[in-house]
Amino acid sequence: MIELAFFSDELGTNDLREAIRMGVEAGASGIEVRSKLFGDHCVNTVTNEEVRIIKGYLKEFNARVAVIGSGVGKCALDKPEEVALNIARFKRMTELAHMFGTNIIRGFGFWNPYWKTERRLQPDLPGIMPKLREAFGPIIEHAEKEGVVLAFEPEADTNTGNCAQVREIIDGLGGSKALGVAWDVNNAAHTGELPLPDGYRHIKGLVRHLHVKPDRDRSIKTVANTSVSYRQVFERLIADGYDGPASIEHWGSPEAMLDGIRQACALLDEMGVLKR
Repeated sequence: MIELAFFSDELGTNDLREAIRMGVEAGASGIEVRSKLFGDHCVNTVTNEEVRIIKGYLKEFNARVAVIGSGVGKCALDKPEEVALNIARFKRMTELAHMFGTNIIRGFGFWNPYWKTERRLQPDLPGIMPKLREAFGPIIEHAEKEGVVLAFEPEADTNTGNCAQVREIIDGLGGSKALGVAWDVNNAAHTGELPLPDGYRHIKGLVRHLHVKPDRDRSIKTVANTSVSYRQVFERLIADGYDGPASIEHWGSPEAMLDGIRQACALLDEMGVLKR
């Protein structure tokens, strides 16, 4: 079954309660928390008291936090102070995960310095793997101890650029059960990696979370204007036993976000796989 979620900060309101209400009324039951939680507060700075307030909103609308949309791993691998801060940040994300009752923390593989200047994926993952092991070692140890999963999102400006690279990094880090994939199908497709079968074969059995973005026609008929449909993506995941969230993201406006939630809700309901 698939739990339909959405990034609460993309509904264009500084009123988190209102964002949750609108998303739930459109058909979602989960939210992915990231930014605009209270004013400038995001997952990095939200207080325990604010968490208590958010949980009250969630209870009011019968929703839950499905994913901690953290920015863990979006920092420089060659700067020790940023690596240290990243470890501390992950420990706070773990606290939030426990408070909200989820075990999924979205993260990344540190900045890829080649993307902004040369528009290419990290060319030397084996070469930087020792540094990645050092940087992620304490995080993996903490995740295993606390029973949470760090789910790597494919994003070209990080070292986890597509599904092939995500798998290479997970394997290079030892293949811990505390590591998984937040499959942003569009992100990976924009690097030239066809979602099915190419991308998915690398991450089969590792997907803990999914992002759902629009195609050029503002629909989910195709993934990033490839020949692959989101229906096919959902079908493949369900066939392989997937039971987790799918978050609506980057539809461009609050109205479009709500339309994205409605489209996904209708499709998942039609397929009989919408978790309510």
